[in-house]
Order: sequence, then C-alpha cells, then structure tokens
Amino acid sequence: MNLDEFNCKEKFDLVFASMTPAIDSYEDLIKMIGCGKNLYFLSGFVERRDTLKDQLSEIILDSHSNNPHGNKIYNAFNILWNMGYYPKISYKHSNWERCKSVDKFYEEFLIYFGRMKILAEDDKVAIKNYLENKAVNGMVKEKITSKVAWLCWKK
Repeated sequence: MNLDEFNCKEKFDLVFASMTPAIDSYEDLIKMIGCGKNLYFLSGFVERRDTLKDQLSEIILDSHSNNPHGNKIYNAFNILWNMGYYPKISYKHSNWERCKSVDKFYEEFLIYFGRMKILAEDDKVAIKNYLENKAVNGMVKEKITSKVAWLCWKK
C-alpha cells in the first residue's frame, strides 16, 4: 500500500492494530508508523493454548510447536527500540472454556485443519475418534489459555 496514494500519510492521531495479521513485518510496521502523527497501539497473542486443537495438531500435522504465534510483538518492540522509540508493553492473561457437540467441533476442526493441509480420510477419522473419546454425553469441552501483549508508543 502506498500511503500517499491513499492519502494516509501522517493522517491519524492514533493508529490502532489489534489482533491482526496485517502488521507482520518490518515493512508493515513502517507503514503503520507512516500513517500516524502521535500515538500507536499494536496487540497480538504471544501465547495461546487450546487443549483440543493443540493435541489434534500433533496428530494431524505432526506439529509440536510451543509457540505457533511467533515473536511478532517482540520483534516489533525491538524494531521500535532500535528506531529510537520507547514502546511500553503490557500483558493480558485470559482463560475460558468452550463446550460443543462432537459434530460441531468436528465441522470446525475439518475447516481449521483443512486450511493447513488436504485432509485424508484417515485424518478425518482421527479427528472424529479423538473428539468422541473426549466427549461426555455427546459434548466436548475445550479449555483455552492465552496471553496477549499490548504494545503502545508515541512518535
């Protein structure tokens, strides 16, 4: 995106990017800074654990990643610091549970894992069996814990 072309250069008092993949590189961060005159806010997951999704990722994707969210916020902090800004960072911890039927979670996970690979019939059966083994009276509970970082700075 060309900031001049969209008449966005230093146009906004506050530039706000919350929980978005749009600011995912040095270039994106520079464009974000270019849009603003004064204040900036960037937030994103630094950690997230989903009991069902994490275990199914090991089965379906053979993935044992401890940090699938990467270091986006920390990278942004370092870039800003090296540019002479003094960003402030704070963290918000959250825990919640979701409860759905086996079929609802099955549909959700077919879509989720289907975006990462072409699911073979064996994968679909593994997802269904996993959910059925976790079910109590046809319902499955997923526990989610997360840590979100809030990064704020002034120009």
